[in-house]
Amino acid sequence: MKLLNPIYDSVFKYLMEDLEIAKGFISTIIDTEITELYPAPQEATSITLLLKHNQLPLHRMDYVAIIKTSENKFEKVVIEVQKSSVIPEIDRFRDYVAEKYGKKSTYKLNNEQRVEHLPMKTIYLLDKKLSDTLPAVLHRKGDYYDVLYRKKYQGEKNKYVELLNHDSWFIQIEKLPPDLKSDLALILTVFAPWLRDPKEEWYINIDEKLLSKKHALLQRILLRLENATHNKKLLLTLDTERKIEDEIDKYQKEAEEERRQKEDERRQKEEALAKEKEKSIKLAKKMVKIGDSIEEIIEETGLSREEIENLTKK
Repeated sequence: MKLLNPIYDSVFKYLMEDLEIAKGFISTIIDTEITELYPAPQEATSITLLLKHNQLPLHRMDYVAIIKTSENKFEKVVIEVQKSSVIPEIDRFRDYVAEKYGKKSTYKLNNEQRVEHLPMKTIYLLDKKLSDTLPAVLHRKGDYYDVLYRKKYQGEKNKYVELLNHDSWFIQIEKLPPDLKSDLALILTVFAPWLRDPKEEWYINIDEKLLSKKHALLQRILLRLENATHNKKLLLTLDTERKIEDEIDKYQKEAEEERRQKEDERRQKEEALAKEKEKSIKLAKKMVKIGDSIEEIIEETGLSREEIENLTKK
């Protein structure tokens, strides 16, 4: 069965519009029971890629939601889906997080609307590897430590501290192992590279084995992605997104080839200079032996006075 690939922004946004999927997806990743979820207004972050021959306007859709946990705590969850390996410069990511820190969240508590800053969690779904050594799913967790007494603080967390720090999850899609059977591994399977159609990467191929899994959230995700294949508006948006990705891939290949050429030229230049220097040193040694003056050697070889004086000492 062919389903749309959720690694694309437009498909992921469509997937998360199903509140039960969004709640289950986030809950499974952060390993926390979510009793309520309120999608925040989804905003497109505009980026202009300066390619070799033109400027490419790119709009990335960020997913933001307010969650209420079983402990009656409200938090903001931000999910960034990173399809291209060209874009993730650190400046953009830091600016992106700073923007989310700066915005207050709107939610209801006891039928009363509140507008305030909330603790934040960030989830990064990265299509390309961030690191060869980091695990496929990394949780960067902020624990409390009593530095003076050198022990972990086990008391209640402070709201002020929580508003100035946040937990992050980094999911490296390329490194997902195919043999794990946990809830998290199952729902992340739909992003896995080995399911992608080799000729049409915007589709994933689901086999009977996965379709038969008795996992309610996974089955709901698969049904949603199957419905997506019949959504004409979504398919049109996806087509535009794919064309942009093609431009990015083309630019990436050109940039990599240009980088290799420059590196080859630099290496060849360094090797030529090293050979020339070696010849000059050999000539200088001969001139020192026959008693030529330092000035004569400098003029003939181009070596510095210090270099020649070091040769005379040897």
